[in-house]
Amino acid sequence: MIRNSYRLSYLEDAQSNPDGGWPTVTTGAAAASRGLPWRRALEINDLRNWVPTAPVLLCGGDVDPLVFWLNTELMQGYWASRAPASAPISVLDLESAASSNDPYASLKKDFAAAKDLVAATAVAQGATDGGALAVAEETQSLGKIRKGAARRLPGIALDAAINSVIQAGRGANTESSTDCNEQILHVNP
Repeated sequence: MIRNSYRLSYLEDAQSNPDGGWPTVTTGAAAASRGLPWRRALEINDLRNWVPTAPVLLCGGDVDPLVFWLNTELMQGYWASRAPASAPISVLDLESAASSNDPYASLKKDFAAAKDLVAATAVAQGATDGGALAVAEETQSLGKIRKGAARRLPGIALDAAINSVIQAGRGANTESSTDCNEQILHVNP
């Protein structure tokens, strides 16, 4: 439980030391200084102190309940104005509708089908939320071993859809980083 006094101190620190990317995007840059220890700890996971040197594909979903799409948009904007021309920033929203010339159309359809399969399986196993929690869990786990083969099987479909995205972005010389909840692909020229 977080005390209201702590919440207030967080808001006061955010007002005194504003972040350029939240709640209103100004510079897009992280706060120059943070007074509250929690905000200083969050800085460790902030990528706004780094600029890619190779092309990057940010992959996520705009309805992801755990990793908000605004993070992707913030990083896209931040890097677009700072990364060298040799390191273009591309964004793939797996939740968006596929267009006629969309190179990721089949991946988007596979991702939607995998999510539907996970949700349907969860409902068949008694979920009362339409399978939303199961989809959120599987989307974030991406391959972590689950208890029970019946529960894991739909996750394999979701993992396969995500792995298809990764493989589509890969050339012979590609590094992949999946340390955070969103996929970040560094495609080496």
